[in-house]
Amino acid sequence: MDLVAEMNTDTHVAIVEELLQWKECDAIIYMGIIGRKVTIQSVLESTVAVDKSYDPKMVAENLELLRVYERGLVEKTVRVMGKYHKPVIGVYLLTDETTRTVIEIEGQKYKGIVFPSPERAVKSLSMLFRYSRWQKANGSESL
Repeated sequence: MDLVAEMNTDTHVAIVEELLQWKECDAIIYMGIIGRKVTIQSVLESTVAVDKSYDPKMVAENLELLRVYERGLVEKTVRVMGKYHKPVIGVYLLTDETTRTVIEIEGQKYKGIVFPSPERAVKSLSMLFRYSRWQKANGSESL
């Protein structure tokens, strides 16, 4: 399902929650949502450089809105992940110097996890699955 152009975090979270409720869904990897700020930032900065009628303050305000949007999406996703105890992992569209793989969410047991590539996201889920099988085989409790 392609929701890349959707800017409503509630839509994304509702879909994630629906999938997590399904007993056949063990984990979710979402892509193309987090990291839009980096793409849009370069476009806006280029526009300001070429067209002096654009206000740099407007650019900064729009980038802040995107930062808040992305942070809000990660926070809401972590809350849903805590409700269903299934991993939800993101993949950055693009990265910059502010990019973090592990994102602390105050008051939550789980953290937001967003990888710089789909391959890393898939590999992490693979390792999580192997660890889960090892725990079951050794009578350990799950996280």
